[in-house]
Amino acid sequence: MWEIQFNRDALKFFNKLDNKLSSQIKDKLNNIKQWIVKNESVNIDIKKLRGEWEGFYRLRQGNIRIILNFDKEKHIITVHEIALRGDIY
Repeated sequence: MWEIQFNRDALKFFNKLDNKLSSQIKDKLNNIKQWIVKNESVNIDIKKLRGEWEGFYRLRQGNIRIILNFDKEKHIITVHEIALRGDIY
């Protein structure tokens, strides 16, 4: 089973969000687990990043961007950063 972990700064930003937005982000992260485990198509806006963020993925939820990566051996999705679109890159 895949586990989702947040680093300290991402969790701090996540906890400041209103309930509706945090719930939407949780749903997106759970959809990513389905995408990885079942290899099925889900409705998420995820993109592999390049350059400084090589090896990471960007998940979009409205104006919020979530930077994450996957550890396939340990089955862990790590959320490294959550921020507004203009502040994250």
